[in-house]
Amino acid sequence: MTGRAVELVGIYHANGSLRGELAYAVGKLLGTAHCDITHSVVQRKPEWDSMVTRLGLPVVLLHLDGGALEGLGSSVDAFERAVRSSASAQALTLG
Repeated sequence: MTGRAVELVGIYHANGSLRGELAYAVGKLLGTAHCDITHSVVQRKPEWDSMVTRLGLPVVLLHLDGGALEGLGSSVDAFERAVRSSASAQALTLG
């Protein structure tokens, strides 16, 4: 692989379910939950979106509950196929 970044991935320390989102919103209002870089109390910061545009590469934000891995079950083979498919789409060569 080359040294060029193709994607930046961030993981929120929260669950992406409705319950998780509500817990985050309540925690944010109470001052016990923090994601001050990407979001204000109720929405993503425009400054964040501008920064992503300036970076010039995709920024993927995921939650701890593994939304990107849904549908793979606990299959290592399915995970490998997903990685290889993504690499092919990005024209990367894997060993």
